Amino acid sequence: MNISRRELLRLIAAATPVAALPPGTLRLPPPPSRRDRPKDGVLNYGLIFDEADVVRMRTVFRSEERFSDVRDDLTATDFESEHRVLDEDVRYNDQLGRIIPLSLLMERMAFLYLMTGDEAARDLAVKAIRTLMMFQRWDIYMDGDDSIGVQRAPEATIAAVTAIDWLGDAVTADERTKWMRTIGERGCEACYRALQDMRWPQQAEGWHFDPESSFHVVRPGDQHDLNRRAEIISDTNLRALPTAAITIGTIAYELEFERSADSERWLEMGVHSTGTFRNFFGADGSWNEEVHYANYTALNLAKAVIALDRAGMPDLLDVVPWENYAGFLMNMSLPTSDDPYAVVNFGDSGNRKGSPHTFTRAALPLWIARKTRNPTIQWFANTLAGKHTHWSVAWFDPTIDPRPPEDTPALWVSSFDRVVARNGWGPEAMVVAMRSGPPANHEHADRNGIIIKTHGQKLIADPLRPPYGYADAAWPMRLTQGHSAVLVDGRGHEHHNGVEGTNASRSYARVTTNRATDTYALWTSVATQAYRLVDLKIKDVVRTVVVLFSERVVVVADRMSKYEGPSTLTARFFGDNMDGLCKQAVTATGFTCSRPGAVLSAVVEADAPFTVVEGTPFVPTETAQKHPFLDVVTGAAENVLVVTAMALGEEMGSLTAVTIEAAQGGFAVGAGQHTVRVSESGVEVD
Repeated sequence: MNISRRELLRLIAAATPVAALPPGTLRLPPPPSRRDRPKDGVLNYGLIFDEADVVRMRTVFRSEERFSDVRDDLTATDFESEHRVLDEDVRYNDQLGRIIPLSLLMERMAFLYLMTGDEAARDLAVKAIRTLMMFQRWDIYMDGDDSIGVQRAPEATIAAVTAIDWLGDAVTADERTKWMRTIGERGCEACYRALQDMRWPQQAEGWHFDPESSFHVVRPGDQHDLNRRAEIISDTNLRALPTAAITIGTIAYELEFERSADSERWLEMGVHSTGTFRNFFGADGSWNEEVHYANYTALNLAKAVIALDRAGMPDLLDVVPWENYAGFLMNMSLPTSDDPYAVVNFGDSGNRKGSPHTFTRAALPLWIARKTRNPTIQWFANTLAGKHTHWSVAWFDPTIDPRPPEDTPALWVSSFDRVVARNGWGPEAMVVAMRSGPPANHEHADRNGIIIKTHGQKLIADPLRPPYGYADAAWPMRLTQGHSAVLVDGRGHEHHNGVEGTNASRSYARVTTNRATDTYALWTSVATQAYRLVDLKIKDVVRTVVVLFSERVVVVADRMSKYEGPSTLTARFFGDNMDGLCKQAVTATGFTCSRPGAVLSAVVEADAPFTVVEGTPFVPTETAQKHPFLDVVTGAAENVLVVTAMALGEEMGSLTAVTIEAAQGGFAVGAGQHTVRVSESGVEVD
């Protein structure tokens, strides 16, 4: 009999489900029967919270003004329109377009029913679940002939089991049982296959898009190569979702049917995969894919470890350093006048289309504040973290009084060498951020790329989130040419061509020096390796940044040297023109950039001839006009030092006067009470 490696490993896993874990760590106590729940209980399973929590949550939902947007959003649901869509506009091969809306609908309506007893919400939630059950496959991905759960199937699994939990006796026992069996087959088993391939990528038969899915109609030109997909995503946000789904789904499955060989196999995979995330978060709680994907990862993991803890599993609540993780989110905040929830948008992080007020990162910090009783995290959750959702209602603890952090100068360097200097937390504060560090999924070719914000405006920007698809004409914005960074001979550092998706490159940078005082912050990042992957003759590419807090002056020193042959250096600085209100200009001494209520004036010097020019990226006009830049371009030399000193303020008359003079093999930048000395040997502040 011929048997594939995949099938062999599946049989082995089924026969020895605890082999990958220390003895005794997998065995749950016998799952309680639904018959043992309180007679007046309203939950089917109590996966994330219990009956007593429901009483508290209903009070919070009804009376807390901070959640009025959540109440209004849920109660404003157009029930007639939603029913019409479910009746007339669902194609059962449209996993890409329909699974997430269905998942959100069933979860949100079940929550509204749990909070208010609204029968219309109950009926809509039930109808959404019934609609989901009519999809024969819940995801767009397959391995060989098997459907696998990577994104849509896990989303559906988590939403369906939580909705079933919250609907309680509104669902008949017969229908609930039928649903749970389908969730096991199309949710838990599909997630198991995906996680099995991530765990043992050599066994994958060949990931591909479902040939019967409408995915191919929606994205007819998508020819991403999925051969290494299981390996590429094994340490990314895309592992967290099936991990959470199989864990929560299996616990619900066992509460419905008791233990089985399948459920034990699924649970072992969920527990194992949950544990792997201890290796992926930084010690300071940071996540290498940046804030947007950190929230996607951590929120789902939190649901999984809470469900495991409530089911009697050994403690996996420490899989993420939660308090530090909240600190990471807070340090990456970048509130502006028009978007209080904006973040340092390295890589693909940030609002997809530059639309303000769309982040929903507040729920998990509320759970962390509740768990740690940290008042600053409570403040962050309600101030900078984003819009609240129904999960915020579930986790909010009104007994924790929020306490804001002090508005004092600070420098934060993450475990992954992301750098943020700030003098406060509100929109008016000055924030300077730079992307150093290793490669990561969802990265760009942005090593040593810089962002500068003051008085509510980003004056030096990292252009927001270019397209994922390599065939899109705007995809080149992912390259160094699309960032406020350095080009050598007009070229950036190494990056892949996008054929495998948004996966990591091979480019590293390192923060080699960082220090901060009450008056300034300084750091140096070396990106030489990333540039040498393009040009072996490059010897050094180094950027040092000095932030003078009281003067609101930022000094950027760029140094490039070659082993052989001269090259030009370009220091590129992008403006934020998403709304058409950015104005840039070249001046006799450098350049200016202004936005409503904020202005930047730069003085530039170099030890080689240079010019300052305006430009836009070589991408379609619609995109290019949103991202104008100013280039400092030197003549060709084997060693080049460029100093750009930028004064920031509300208007030109308020700026600190800045001078740059030649001094001791380099330059001396004068700004207020400080002198910044820049030379080939380093940077010092007097």
